Amino acid sequence: MLSKSHDSHSAPQDKDQNDKSHDQSQPAQPQDARPEKQTHHHYHLMDRLPHLHRPTKEELLAAATSFWQRLGIRFKWFSIKSARPFNTDDISAFISWILFGHILWVILGTTTFVSLVILAMNTVFAQESLAGWVGNYLTQSSGVKVVFESAIVPKWNDGVISFKNVFVSRRPGQGSSNVTKGSSASAAAAAAAAASTGKPVGKEQKDEDTNYTQYEVSIDTVNVTLSFTKWFNGKGLLRDVEIKGVRGVVDRTSILPGDPSIDPKSYRHEHTTGDFEIDSFKVSDVLLTVYQPNHFRPFSVSIFSCDLPRFRKQWLFYDLMSANMISGSFDDSLFTIHPRQTHSHTGLSINEEDGDHSAWKKHSRLRIDGLNIDHLNRGVEGPFSWIHEGNVDIVADIMFPADQDGSIAKV
Repeated sequence: MLSKSHDSHSAPQDKDQNDKSHDQSQPAQPQDARPEKQTHHHYHLMDRLPHLHRPTKEELLAAATSFWQRLGIRFKWFSIKSARPFNTDDISAFISWILFGHILWVILGTTTFVSLVILAMNTVFAQESLAGWVGNYLTQSSGVKVVFESAIVPKWNDGVISFKNVFVSRRPGQGSSNVTKGSSASAAAAAAAAASTGKPVGKEQKDEDTNYTQYEVSIDTVNVTLSFTKWFNGKGLLRDVEIKGVRGVVDRTSILPGDPSIDPKSYRHEHTTGDFEIDSFKVSDVLLTVYQPNHFRPFSVSIFSCDLPRFRKQWLFYDLMSANMISGSFDDSLFTIHPRQTHSHTGLSINEEDGDHSAWKKHSRLRIDGLNIDHLNRGVEGPFSWIHEGNVDIVADIMFPADQDGSIAKV
């Protein structure tokens, strides 16, 4: 009996010792390593949380009490599809899109962008500063004095920027380009008085070279279209230019006779970055009085209409001769420059028997009727100078070579 009870008491002790040894043999697990219980506990909390209703756009608009609140709701719903406050990511995205849109606007719609800037700045106090900034850019390298009588006005219907009542003068003593705002009539009177007395307007500059054509002209209207891509490529900011109503004087009396030993090619203008290359240049209603050296009689030059497909600073005469159309008068003698016309062919492609028509891209005709002969034989020695009176009719055909790599049309 005693042995049995002893065995019965020893058996639980052995079981407890085995359980303890088994527990010690297995590593202790952390308290949070219970994925099944945690997942069940998480779902249990979600079930206990209240289910919030997300308001819709219509509900937010119905709850709004003012126009600005409804506008803000519509903008947020359009941009982020929510009524929450904007965070840093949203604001940075808006700034990026705004900058990208403005850059694209400047590149594709330069004239419209500048027009809005002008409209914003063209107040009573900013008119003089704005006119000075724009004029200084347009005439920065010409040594020309420009006077704006009225403000710079953007014309939205035509998509251009318009300058009204502009006075342009180039006389000795003006130095670098000087742009002001004032009356064109008073500026013209001051320039005429200075020319009659022989004193230049402004500060006198010693040892200034006056061997150039001087002028004072008043322009009624100048319409310009701007291009950012042309400026970025170094071809100037102007894309299209239209000038209407030009009156004034061109004074060439200070020009000295040229040295025959100098190669005329040396007078060519060297192209520099920023020289204008205008895609379309139009002029109408021009009347100028020209004064020539050696006491030659004054005469008038007028241009009724002029249309150039392009106008480049480096190739002025070439582009003038290849004009779509120029009509006017030179000393009361009518002249025209236009594409040559023949039956069954246009002036752009004419088959010539003496050459391959593919080598020429255009044929223009210069015609002058009844030109006074003293324009041709003055200062000339020989039998041709014996003619004192008479008129000359001139018809000249000009052939322009086709564009090739490296030609002046490609430069």
